[in-house]
Amino acid sequence: MESVRTRVPARSLRAVIAVSLTAFLVGAPPLRAQESRWDAAAEVVVSRLSSLEETAVGFGLRTSFRAHDWLALDGSVGLAPGDLGEPAFSGSLAEVLLGVRVGPRPRPLAGYVALRGGFVRYSEAPELLACIAIFPPPLACVLSTGRSPAALQAGLGLERHLGERGLVRVEAGDRLVRMPGPSFDSRSEARLEDYWSHELRLAMTVGLRF
Repeated sequence: MESVRTRVPARSLRAVIAVSLTAFLVGAPPLRAQESRWDAAAEVVVSRLSSLEETAVGFGLRTSFRAHDWLALDGSVGLAPGDLGEPAFSGSLAEVLLGVRVGPRPRPLAGYVALRGGFVRYSEAPELLACIAIFPPPLACVLSTGRSPAALQAGLGLERHLGERGLVRVEAGDRLVRMPGPSFDSRSEARLEDYWSHELRLAMTVGLRF
């Protein structure tokens, strides 16, 4: 059963990208020449790390390119600089995501569906972490050496244009992170192999179009 679960996110990513590219190639109305295609924005991200029972608050930068009225490509980098855990097993949590947004161009308000892939980076523990000698080890101890697990994020959002150049986005979604195994999580659930952990991700974005 474990091997089946780990293949699902990859199939979902390929399916959404295929649908998006199909819309791009065969039917989406092109942007008018005078409309803005690019935007750059700052965002605040709150993530609930369910396997660790921790909440990370971070800040990041996002840039987007709207290829057609119904399709945009975007990428983001973010950092939650605070320690995670007590005692801390990681000094910070970074995030890099690239993907697509599918939805009508806001005039001035519209919803969208987003799918992105990338990774998160758990930095090393700021101080030596004492870990009990058991098998499998606690997940926090595994991450304390510094890990960069793959991530797949799906979300629903609203985008509103403000004036000629401004924009605001609010998004909620599920970030799947491939946690390393063997390990057991904060709920004492043991995993002998890598597994996908569901994490609630909320983002607020403010930026400019150009």
